[in-house]
Parts: sequence; structure tokens; C-alpha cells
Amino acid sequence: MPAELTNLKVRDVTVKLHRAGYGPTVLFLHGAGGVPQWLPFFDALAERYQLLVPEHPGFGGSDDPPWIRSILTSSRRRGSTGSI
Repeated sequence: MPAELTNLKVRDVTVKLHRAGYGPTVLFLHGAGGVPQWLPFFDALAERYQLLVPEHPGFGGSDDPPWIRSILTSSRRRGSTGSI
């Protein structure tokens, strides 16, 4: 995927973001294996869409903050005490 690589700052955590293609925006939250495993799929999507692919916190080039230990803690908003 010929992607532009940028860094985003979210709640003081740097998240690496791959961006490629043109058209309607698709946010792709990939599963296990990280970005390299999904590259052929990204190439196909980028032919018709603007594709945004973050490297999840704790993986790849993104920060690994100590307060993120699960999907639950990474999706909770600051100050939230309830269930998701």
C-alpha cells in the first residue's frame, strides 16, 4: 500500500496512522498480525476509498502507555466509570 505515514496524538498517546487512496473514508481497525499481514487487502481498498489504518496502541510504531491493558481500557473515555 503506497501509504502516507503520520503520527496522531490521542490522550497523550502517539498513534501511527497509515493513509492511502481517495474517495469515501474507511477506518480499518485490523485484527491480529498487524499492518503487514493486511497489505494486499489495503491495496484493494485504497483503489476506491481513502483508507485510514491506525497501528493500535502497544503495537507497531504506536506508543504503549501503561494505562492501556485491554480493548476495554483503550476504548473507555477519560472520566468514564460505567460499562461499555
